[in-house]
Amino acid sequence: MELNLKKNLFRYGKNESLTFGVILALIFFDILIWNIISMGMISVDYRFADNNNCLSQVGSVLNRDIPTFSHYSIKTGKYCTLFQHEYNKAARNEIVIELSGQIQKTQKDINQLDREIRTNRRSLEGNATAYGLAIQEQKGLDLAYTEKLKQIQEQEKLLEQMKQDLEQQKQVFKALPAVQKLTQYARQNSSSISDRYHFMKRLDLFLSYIFAMLFVLILIPVFALLRHRLIKKEKYIRLLLVNHVILMAVLQGIYITVCFILHILPETLLRHLIRFFQSFHLMALWYYIAIFLLFLLFAGGVYFLQIKGRRRNLYKKLIKGKCWSCGARVLDNDFCFSCGEKQMRICSHCHKKTYIKMPYCRFCGRELPEK
Repeated sequence: MELNLKKNLFRYGKNESLTFGVILALIFFDILIWNIISMGMISVDYRFADNNNCLSQVGSVLNRDIPTFSHYSIKTGKYCTLFQHEYNKAARNEIVIELSGQIQKTQKDINQLDREIRTNRRSLEGNATAYGLAIQEQKGLDLAYTEKLKQIQEQEKLLEQMKQDLEQQKQVFKALPAVQKLTQYARQNSSSISDRYHFMKRLDLFLSYIFAMLFVLILIPVFALLRHRLIKKEKYIRLLLVNHVILMAVLQGIYITVCFILHILPETLLRHLIRFFQSFHLMALWYYIAIFLLFLLFAGGVYFLQIKGRRRNLYKKLIKGKCWSCGARVLDNDFCFSCGEKQMRICSHCHKKTYIKMPYCRFCGRELPEK
């Protein structure tokens, strides 16, 4: 009786059904408990390494003209720690800081001047027709057009000069001893840093799963013990809430386990599987699977609602003294005079006649064994 999920979650006491308002309150309670358990699992999340990506720093040094220096505190192992030391050492170098600031200022001026040139070009091209039509009547417009075109050409020459200065500044920056040392270290140890980083990320994922599951595994026994005591004391309201807390904890454990399995699956395997279906034009199989899953989901829902409605109608018939099979009025007769179905059975506890389709005896209230 204690393992019956429906009785534990949708019954008050032994056989009293919950009202619609209580079910809504329990749904709201379940949502709150689900969110609180989720936040609790996140609060004990263990991270050996922080969220900063060491590989992005290495890629910035090797693939960009000028690395964007910013201070990080990576804790992903020896190689990344040594790289971080060189990275921070270069970032604190006074010459690197000064030249990096000049490069950023030059790049900012180039971007601003380039926007001004594009704006002036659009304005000049848009008014070119108007200038051409007005030249015969107003000779001054032709002079204004020429002056504006000359201004744009001078801006373009200045832009080219600034770009050349920027390239020279970058070459000087790359020739700095601190930057060369950092680049050389990153080039020599990039593969080791990458392997170590990916190993630590997998370790992070595993430890995060373990600590999240520990939160749930501690929560379930505590409430299971409380549930056992409430059953003995017949505290049905608190017992109902405890049952829902245990259910939410179990569902959270299943959810985090599924997420962990999906994360540890090789991404290349999933990509190859999708490409395999695409190559043979078999992507429709995913939709067949979706249809099948929806079919099972709604079939379970309809079955639950149908069984619940059938039992409700059955109880109404028995309460009104009607046959549970055909609905004819039989009162307390042992058999239906209309269809001949048996209406009564003997309770194994009090040995009195009770309704054959009722789960509990109408005299002693004991649960009747199913036949």
